[in-house]
Amino acid sequence: MKSRISMILILTLLPSMLLSQERSYGIKGGWSISNFWGDGTEDVNNAFSDAVGTLDEQNLYWFSISLFSKRELLPDFLAIQSELMYVRNGKSWEADGDKFKVYADYLQMPWLLKITMPVFLRPSIYFGPHIAWMFRARVEDVPGTLENEPFFAGKDPDGRLFEGFTNVIDGGLTAGLDFDIPFGPGNVVVDLRYTLGALNVFNFAEGDRVRNYSFLIMAGYSIDFGGNGFNGYNDF
Repeated sequence: MKSRISMILILTLLPSMLLSQERSYGIKGGWSISNFWGDGTEDVNNAFSDAVGTLDEQNLYWFSISLFSKRELLPDFLAIQSELMYVRNGKSWEADGDKFKVYADYLQMPWLLKITMPVFLRPSIYFGPHIAWMFRARVEDVPGTLENEPFFAGKDPDGRLFEGFTNVIDGGLTAGLDFDIPFGPGNVVVDLRYTLGALNVFNFAEGDRVRNYSFLIMAGYSIDFGGNGFNGYNDF
């Protein structure tokens, strides 16, 4: 009987608990390091190498920025976080001293489950899915020896229209570690993140099985708000 009463109380109070938990809103930005992965990536590299001879694969470096909202489910232990991010994913190569790159800009939306660890500085580990919408894709500085290579042939190798050959939707998994350091009315946020794409980046045969991945280092600031007046409909 006691167990039934306890269960009824939990089920009755749970909605109000979730609606009244502390929320925080913030902004962060930083440095991104991206590249491609997948079975097709090696095929692309081999084709480029056959055409130019010496080929040096390199990461693509850019910046990212994110707006985020976090809601505490269990204070100082469990939270959910939604974000709206600008990110650039792609890859760079160097051939005979000339650098060229392929990249796409995305609006990315991760949904993350965060678990706070009871250790020094109370870091949070997090993981969850993300979906992204591509709004711009380019190639830059493609060597003349590669303009007729099947990956670039007929695809505007000067880069203005390459998004027509890049899939609009990307998606995958996000995982990382962050720290909330109290400062002033809110918290300084330091975030280390890894994203792994699960969908093909390109929509043509020579780019099949090529997917995005990236590592991000970000910092920012968040401000906490009490539960009154906020609810689950405030997520992005």
